[in-house]
Amino acid sequence: METDSFTPTFASALLENVIVFIGIVIAVPAVMLARSWSHPGMTAAYAVIAGLAGGILLFLYYTARFVLRVPGKVLVSETALLLQWRKGAETRVPWDNVQRSVFRQRWGYRWKFFLGDSAPILWGDGFSDATWERMSGLIETQLNSRGVPIEKYDLSGKRVV
Repeated sequence: METDSFTPTFASALLENVIVFIGIVIAVPAVMLARSWSHPGMTAAYAVIAGLAGGILLFLYYTARFVLRVPGKVLVSETALLLQWRKGAETRVPWDNVQRSVFRQRWGYRWKFFLGDSAPILWGDGFSDATWERMSGLIETQLNSRGVPIEKYDLSGKRVV
């Protein structure tokens, strides 16, 4: 297996964040107004303001998370996972040193690799769905070939594997 290289993009992260923003801006007022039927006092203006505020806060949170926690490049090889950070540092995750791993979907895709003394996390922000699926498939193949236990959790946080 050759080394596969994956690079997250800010444009992809922004697109994901805009989708979250729109969902919050629509869902929060709808839920708040629906609840106002049983709890009077909620006005449409307050509901819209709450939706906008929540949407903006989550947009800023996910954008900051991309800038601060997502590596500039991910390299997957037969021997290790290499996370190259934007400031020049690198985190090397040798497959043979991974004791167990966790894959979660809730609040964004991510892999967490438990080594003896650390637990690096690979966030999925900024990767297209197709890129993330390909990269995750390569990671899972390497972990499975070494018998590393993989815990998987769905969107609700329920363990599926």
